[in-house]
Order: sequence, then C-alpha cells, then structure tokens
Amino acid sequence: MADEIHAKYGHIDILVNCAGVARPCPTLKLGEEMLDEVIDINMKAPLFCCQAVGKYMRKDGGGSIVNISSGNSRMINVGRVPYGITKGAVNLLTQQLGAEWAMYNIKVNAIAPGWIRTEMVERPLSTGILDAKKIMSVSPIGRFGTVEEIANLACFLASDESNYIVGQIIFDDGGWSMGIMPDGLDYIRENDKEEE
Repeated sequence: MADEIHAKYGHIDILVNCAGVARPCPTLKLGEEMLDEVIDINMKAPLFCCQAVGKYMRKDGGGSIVNISSGNSRMINVGRVPYGITKGAVNLLTQQLGAEWAMYNIKVNAIAPGWIRTEMVERPLSTGILDAKKIMSVSPIGRFGTVEEIANLACFLASDESNYIVGQIIFDDGGWSMGIMPDGLDYIRENDKEEE
C-alpha cells in the first residue's frame, strides 16, 4: 500500500489508521482465534502501517499520522477484553511513536471516539445488545456522536494547525469518558431549574 501510494504521488503526507473490529465475548469463553483476529486488525495493522508509511515520511521530511483508538481504552465495557486491550495498545503506540518520530517531523496522535453511530454500534443497538437510553444516561452531551465529528478532528490533527500536538490521545466522546454515573445528570435537571 505505502509503496504504491508513494510511487503514484511521490510522497505520503497523511496516514489515518481507522480499521477496527470488536468481537464481544465473555472473557472465560474467549478463544485464541478470536483474540488473534482482533489483535491482527486493531493492533498489528496500525503498527505495521505506521512503519511502512513512516519510512517514506522520514525520507521525505515529515507527515502526520492519526490513529483511531476508542473510548473503551479508558472506559470499561465488559465482555470486550480483546477490543479494550488492543485500543489501549493503540494509545501506547501513539505515545511511543510520537516521542520517537517527532525528530523526523512526523507527528503522531490518536482520536478515542465515544459512541458514534457506525455499523459497529448500530448492529448491537438494533438487536438489543446495546441500550441507547443507558448509553445516553452517562453522556453529558446527551447524544451519539457523528462520523463527521471524528473526521473533522482527524483533519485538524492532519493539518499544520496542529503541529505542536504530539503523542496525544484526544477523547472525542461528548464527555462520556469523564465517568458520570448512570442517570447522574437527573439531579441537576431536577434541582437546577431557573428561578421564576
């Protein structure tokens, strides 16, 4: 991939590592085949894509890498051990490469999205595995995020406007990772009414 893009355009400016899978499963039932699949896609692929593109970026004077992590790297979502640990690894990869490659003018950052209406979320919502009301009960912003909101942040991190941001994991999650208790905002809604 990197060889073909570099041969066609003469340089590679931006890499966004956004492929990912989640395979919900109780940990006591987790098999090696499922674990390997999630590790290959969520952890090894970003590492080797960074490596392949990083070689060209270093040679050509720099670039920007944006890794897509997950709010589940901070907030626990039970039954998702492979997903959580691989997205945690993406965070550490981002920090490691941010520190290593800044000297080559390669900035590496990550976005950790919260609940975004993608196929990965829509499928379990439609089957009842996930409950939208429960998810929103811990969201200060009170809604799901959009793909465009994540894309806008990725564009900013890829641009020159973010040149002083290095090795950071930005939680773009509507405040979900602040850890509000379920239905925790009900107290404010009920007791912080405007004086008449």
